[in-house]
Amino acid sequence: MPPKAPSTQFRIFALPLVRLPRPASKTLPAGTQAKLPNPLLLFHVSQPPPPVPTPVDTTNTSPAATKPITPPVEATPLHQRALNKATEQWLKLGDKPKDGWMYWFYAKGEGLMDKIEYEEWALKGIQEGLGVKVAKEGEVQEKAEIPLLYPALKDQPLPALIPKLHRLLAHRAPYHRKMMTRSLILVPFTWPFAIIPVLPNFPMFYVLWRAWSHYKAYRGATYLEQLLKLGFIVETPSKDLDAIYASVASGSGGGKENHAPDETTSEGVKTGAVSQGVPAPRIKGAEADLPKQAKGESKTAPDGTATPASMVYSGSSSSSGTAVTSTPPTSTHHTGLLLTLDQVPEMARVFGLRQTEIMDVNRAVEQAAKRIRQAVAAEVSGATK
Repeated sequence: MPPKAPSTQFRIFALPLVRLPRPASKTLPAGTQAKLPNPLLLFHVSQPPPPVPTPVDTTNTSPAATKPITPPVEATPLHQRALNKATEQWLKLGDKPKDGWMYWFYAKGEGLMDKIEYEEWALKGIQEGLGVKVAKEGEVQEKAEIPLLYPALKDQPLPALIPKLHRLLAHRAPYHRKMMTRSLILVPFTWPFAIIPVLPNFPMFYVLWRAWSHYKAYRGATYLEQLLKLGFIVETPSKDLDAIYASVASGSGGGKENHAPDETTSEGVKTGAVSQGVPAPRIKGAEADLPKQAKGESKTAPDGTATPASMVYSGSSSSSGTAVTSTPPTSTHHTGLLLTLDQVPEMARVFGLRQTEIMDVNRAVEQAAKRIRQAVAAEVSGATK
């Protein structure tokens, strides 16, 4: 099938990653069925590529002079150029001999990056003001509509996504700001490592990188929160996502087992295509219409991604009537993945995801699989005590 025509649309994907298991030891009245916990979600933001300036030399009227000239290096912000240079130097370490100490540092660094939560990777990848600009005080705000694309799950409806996104941002913004401050405080303590000859000051580089990562995630969360308050984000069903998730449910994912490996690899796939989002009615007054849970006035999990309280073992009994107790699990194997690594290439092809976006989705799939295995293992351990 040929790829679809590219689009420069600003989109947000609500991707269910894994279905959480039913509570193992929860007593229910007779004739009732336990409600499935909400699945772990990835809110992935896909923005249009930045515009490329194409200045034309108007001093010469010859046909050759009308061709676009190369944009000057100064067109790229200073901090972005520094980040690109640091990334280039870091990737060069991966080409060093694998039995050398430089490659050893590279491998350890990659392992540390894979342990960073996928929620942080999703937020730090957001470029503030790209695609939709938030007007400053006194300026006129341009209207925009950003589709929040989501699939329809076969056996479980998704929760209201706007409040869930609001809870995630309300938790993540102050968290990343606090962690950025802590990372900067640690920088002076890494200066003594600079006296070691030959070896670069890797501790300082890592602490500075973590501070920058938390700063980017904080700014990304703040930017999304502004778009949410303006009512620009609209929940929009996607038939393309329906087809991708239906292929997971039917097991047509290339014949691989429906779970990710223990180690995070985040291998990318080269693709290049995009799908249009399905338009939906605008939601006016998103801030006012949010429930108490979305505004942080509830005692539920602040970000909606932590293990629900229903998964914590707590024996109970019914005060009246017959009670039905679910059977504790006997193994740590859980096959509740809603999105697998086999479906990511198809998703990248349909929606035209870039290489970095593919890596972020792969990382989220693998981390979700690891989280559910750990949750099930902890539940089994608690049930057997």
